[in-house]
Amino acid sequence: MQAINDFILAAAGQPWVLVLVFACCVIDGFFPPIPSESVVVGLAAVAATADVPNPALLAVTAAAGAFIGDNIAYVIGRSVGTRRWGWMRGHRMQRAFRWAGRNCANGPPP
Repeated sequence: MQAINDFILAAAGQPWVLVLVFACCVIDGFFPPIPSESVVVGLAAVAATADVPNPALLAVTAAAGAFIGDNIAYVIGRSVGTRRWGWMRGHRMQRAFRWAGRNCANGPPP
């Protein structure tokens, strides 16, 4: 993952770096090992000193990518459900799903 960060930070002045930021943020929404946060923070640090890339455009691009990635994760979760595979049908997992459902419906415990 460090190689990805180094590559993107070295490419900060290129116009296509925002496409990479968008892709990292989208993929990170449903595949967490992609380091989108560190890429955005690194580019924001470069933008603060060198004004490349445009900080406002960087923020909008990262937010749009994160929004789309989170919605992809939601669609995957809705289509898979909570009983698709055998390990999901076990007593402990079903109890965990019920606990999570109650907490999402009622808010966090006090």
